[in-house]
Amino acid sequence: TCVNTTTKYLVFEIDGNEERFYCQNLCYIAKLFLDHKTLYYDVDPFLFYVMCEVDACGFHPVGYYSKEKYSDVGYNLACILTFPSHQRKGYGRFLIAFSYELTKKEEKVGSPEKPMSDLGQQAYKPYWTSTIVEFLLTTLHNKDQQQLQQSVANKNIANDHGHVEQSSNNYQSNTNDNTTACETTSTATAALILQQQQQPTTKIASSAVSMSIMDIAKQTSIMAEDIIFSLNQLGILKFINGVYFVNASKTVLEALKRKHPVKEPRVDPTKLHWTPFLTDVKRDKFSLHSKKSNVVEENYDADNVTSIGAIGGI
Repeated sequence: TCVNTTTKYLVFEIDGNEERFYCQNLCYIAKLFLDHKTLYYDVDPFLFYVMCEVDACGFHPVGYYSKEKYSDVGYNLACILTFPSHQRKGYGRFLIAFSYELTKKEEKVGSPEKPMSDLGQQAYKPYWTSTIVEFLLTTLHNKDQQQLQQSVANKNIANDHGHVEQSSNNYQSNTNDNTTACETTSTATAALILQQQQQPTTKIASSAVSMSIMDIAKQTSIMAEDIIFSLNQLGILKFINGVYFVNASKTVLEALKRKHPVKEPRVDPTKLHWTPFLTDVKRDKFSLHSKKSNVVEENYDADNVTSIGAIGGI
């Protein structure tokens, strides 16, 4: 059960094998509004997640999605429907985000059942793009904070070193002028290095964040092929010498975030109370524990590539 205490939403998990009649009725309702809906009788291998609005009168279903208990191809969602009377409220994106939160709990990567319908693509594209852009900006912000902290630490070390040298020079000024000159030169060199570290650069190796497609997948649980598709849709993915690169500065990513915002209502992972089915990690090719990063280091000049760097193979 997932509880959003701010707007009072609840999501219930229902096993199709235990509540066969109820789940069949959900499928019949979906068949009224989805032309491609074909499965409505054999609900045993599926789990159903019903989203409800909560008020003083009780629980009011507003939509649902279903997924297979175990998918050989890594699908984390089979069918999704927001009831027509509750559409245009963000509930479809909420259910999509919820499905990926469950996938994170399972420590897997997942994708909706393919081929997707036109309505499915319209629902998933905004979620993928907004989630990936937010992740890239967060990663970039964290690196900026680390560089700032490192710069402050280096500056403090340089100041402390200079203070010790100055005290030592005052104590030995009448007896060792040569040592004083050497120490002054050393202090000036340290300050110059610190200044050079603070200057911007256009080199990928020093100014960019290097990560692989799998690094993004591990944090978002979005399948690699969906990540590549979304980056292409955003127009920031380049393929150079067999290596994927995100060609976007921080300014470009912030503009994309304004264009593709993460809308409300949002899923609060801290309110998620759920235990996944136990599976054999070694045999599950969609488990994150079976994934390995593959970051390809490249170093070349590119004035317009200043924020996100090499993204290696899948």
